[in-house]
This record gives sequence, structure tokens and C-alpha cells, in this order.
Amino acid sequence: MTTTQENSNTEATAPNDTEETQTKAKSKAYQRQNIAQRLVINKRALDNIRSSPEIAGQLAVFGYTPEKISSYEKLYTEAVEANSHQQKEFGEKAEAYAEFERLFSVSKKNYSGAVSIAKIAFKKQPEKLTRLGADQAKKQTISGLIDQIQTFYDNALADESIIQAMSVYSYDQKKLSGFKGDFLNAVSAYSNFYRENTEAVLATKFRDEKIEALDEFYSDLITISKIAFANNSQMLKEIA
Repeated sequence: MTTTQENSNTEATAPNDTEETQTKAKSKAYQRQNIAQRLVINKRALDNIRSSPEIAGQLAVFGYTPEKISSYEKLYTEAVEANSHQQKEFGEKAEAYAEFERLFSVSKKNYSGAVSIAKIAFKKQPEKLTRLGADQAKKQTISGLIDQIQTFYDNALADESIIQAMSVYSYDQKKLSGFKGDFLNAVSAYSNFYRENTEAVLATKFRDEKIEALDEFYSDLITISKIAFANNSQMLKEIA
């Protein structure tokens, strides 16, 4: 004859309305958590399963064998690593953008000064301003402004008459070449930022896939746990 104690360990009944409501609320609360908090919740569930033979044994009855729990641990580890990598990539992206901003702000200031000088030097030679692109409004996009500045320095340094006219106002070949060098450093920094941004986007996609897989496993685990521990709310709390 099977004892009442044995029944409580190997059989389960449907949870009552109160327990059902509480568990559903916890499930919704889980989905509202940020990624770091969800990782903590999964770590707690894993630790409690690993540290309690009774919890692990009851879950094994419902198909959550030690092998399946090991796959859960693997999902958790991969999610943690993917999250750490994503944070690292976003940190590098932020650093790359800050470096670009620092260099580009100097280049924009240098360019604005050079354009002002060109407008004075070629007040009566609008064709020179057109060649330099100095007769156009300042571009508002980064890529547009980069092209505009590039055009100015390339054409200015390629035309001796432009250099001579601007030299009168101390904007000689050496200064213009120095400004172009600073500008090219800023362009290089922008390329680096663009690369870091791409890597950050890919890292986020990969992280999201790993978190989604972990969330799916945890959701199923909670559903099974509600059945497995229908008569033991304390054990359910150790997981849910």
C-alpha cells in the first residue's frame, strides 16, 4: 500500500486557484525583469535544483532529468557569456564614438575657420568657392559633412592659386595639410566607430537569441514545476 508521504513525492494534483494566480503573476513579473535580473532568477533556480536532491528527484519524475538540468545550465552559461560579450562590445562602441567626437569636433572647428578665410579670400572669385564647396550650406549628417570637408582640403591643396590666396591670411599649405591630417584621423576614428557599432549590433542579436532560449526553458520549467510541486508550495518557491 502506498503511503501518503510517497504520494506527495511522486504524484501531483492540479494547483488550486490561489496558487495558479500567484504563479501566473510571478511569470508575468519575470517577463518584466531586465536581462540581468532574469539571469539572477535562473541562477537561483539552478542553484536550488542542484543543491536539493528532493527538488531534483521530483523534477526528474516529470522528465527534467540530470541531463536536462545540465542542458539548462549550459543555456544559462551561454546566456551569461553572451550578455557579458554584448556589454563589452557596447562599451567599446561608446569609447570609439567618444574618440571620434573628440577628433571630429576639432576638425569641424578647423574647417569652419578655413571656410571663413576662403570666403574672404575669394569674395570676388565665386568659382573658387564652388570648387572648394564653400558656397554650400554646412551638411547636417556626419557622412555628408565628412564628404564636404574632404572636398575642401583635397581641392584646396591641389590648387596652388588657392593656397597662395589663403596664405595671405596665414592659412598656408602647412596649416591646411595639418588640418587635413587631423581630419583624416577623425575619419579613421569614425570608421572604427562604425566597425564597433556593427559588432555591437551582432553581439546584441546573439545575446538576445541566447536569452530567448533561456527564457523558453525557464518558462517550461515553471509550468512543469507547478505540477510537480502542486502539493509543496515551498519547493515551488525555490524555483519560481
